[in-house]
Amino acid sequence: MHTVAICNLKGGVAKTTTAINAAAILAAQHKQRVLIVDADSQCNCTEFLQRDKMHPRTLGDVLRYRGNDAGAYALAGTEHSRYAGIDILAADDSLMDLDLSKVETGDASAACLRELAAHAEACPDGSPASYDWMIVDCPPAFNAASAAALLAADEVVIPIKLDAFSLRGMANVMQQIRNMQRINPKLRVAGILPTMWYRSDNIVRAEHELRASGLPVFPHIRRTVKADDMTFEQEPLIVCSPRSAAAVDYRHFVECLIKGVQ
Repeated sequence: MHTVAICNLKGGVAKTTTAINAAAILAAQHKQRVLIVDADSQCNCTEFLQRDKMHPRTLGDVLRYRGNDAGAYALAGTEHSRYAGIDILAADDSLMDLDLSKVETGDASAACLRELAAHAEACPDGSPASYDWMIVDCPPAFNAASAAALLAADEVVIPIKLDAFSLRGMANVMQQIRNMQRINPKLRVAGILPTMWYRSDNIVRAEHELRASGLPVFPHIRRTVKADDMTFEQEPLIVCSPRSAAAVDYRHFVECLIKGVQ
């Protein structure tokens, strides 16, 4: 199973849009079994995939769990979403209370998602693993949930809007990732994903500078109103607008992501 954290400390850069559309494309077009972990207290992935549903167990419960076999406990909390091939470990607003101090005091387990990934892969009877991919939609903050995501992840994808504020914030994002690589040596940056791209001198120049930085950069996702429309329709782009520029670009992104982990 491949575990991917969708991470950036800045909000409004299309982390949730990327997580949802990547999962939908993997499931529908590549026949992959996908688990989305909603690690953001805003719960946007949860609301999108599990509209108006109560959740018996959430990531907040998993992070606070102190019993034996946290991986089994977490896996038992996963639920089918409204879309074939996609399950979800839901979020709730209790995640707001789980800052890094809770990890330091033992009130939250940063290892829970790593144990979930290990449990999902453990198939001693020869049966297939529970999932092919685990995608974690991280919050725009470095807290217990994002630490758990990076501790579990094989790759991190960093969506970025090509404006000056986001570009200046990249140094902080990369420093946090380097810090987590000391604990999780397998963690690597799969790539930076420019989102909401449109043709302007500043945007083109910023993308060129990003590619010249030496960091891996995915092909950009073009800006389209359909990305906002999907949040109202609560359907991924490949369903509500499969020919839109962003839908085409997200399909290309997923192809690159798959090639990168093979």
